[in-house]
Amino acid sequence: FLGVTTTKTNKTEEVEDVFTMLANDGGYEATEKDVLSEKYILKMCVVDITLDYCTRYYLQRAIIAMKSPKSKDSNATKDNNEEEEKQQHVMKEPYCDIFESCVLADFKKEECKPRSCPLENKHGCRYVNACLDKEIKKEYLEALGLKESDLAVGGGVTAPVDTK
Repeated sequence: FLGVTTTKTNKTEEVEDVFTMLANDGGYEATEKDVLSEKYILKMCVVDITLDYCTRYYLQRAIIAMKSPKSKDSNATKDNNEEEEKQQHVMKEPYCDIFESCVLADFKKEECKPRSCPLENKHGCRYVNACLDKEIKKEYLEALGLKESDLAVGGGVTAPVDTK
């Protein structure tokens, strides 16, 4: 997809960042009229995968809430309270909290258009970056009834889709 953008992690490895690509290449502004552009296909994939990630995030939070003590009575231990606070802190994903409204408003607000992966969990960032996989791209093209050759000329194709 488009020109690949990499971001250095704390381990100094370089990884592709779909959010950087969307920000740098106008992907957040892509609409249905751009269906034949790679940036539109990338945006739709990022929306789908981020929505899936955030749904799983909320499900995990619900499971933690259901397992936690219902009330903070005198029988609740300090250790249980500390563990619950630790789990709640680990599970924070502020971007998930605004993501649905961002999608509904077609990413008009600046807070909806992060320049790098906004997910707190590095595994969430890796998960959304799956949109860069050529097989995932191929699936999106097929779902839209398109093939690589249908994409607009000059769309920044960096690697052809293997149709085998």
